Amino acid sequence: MGLPYSISVVRYSTRIAANLVLQAELHRRGWVLNRVYANAGRETVKLDRGGVTVEGAGETFELALCRAALRAGSAGAGLDDGTP
Repeated sequence: MGLPYSISVVRYSTRIAANLVLQAELHRRGWVLNRVYANAGRETVKLDRGGVTVEGAGETFELALCRAALRAGSAGAGLDDGTP
């Protein structure tokens, strides 16, 4: 029958792995994960790069980081710097 938590563990490990890959790519492109805080079950992440600050919020750290990364990639924030 298997472990009752096997699906949750797979989802959790996949989410963590994707989060680490995203953090590494942001770092490679010069973004600094500057602030992470939680308020009433809501996580907030701030990314800084060369005077530009973007923020993302969500129910989890991973969701907040993804939203901040999307904002970093938006017009004028400079994530798409032409690096492969």
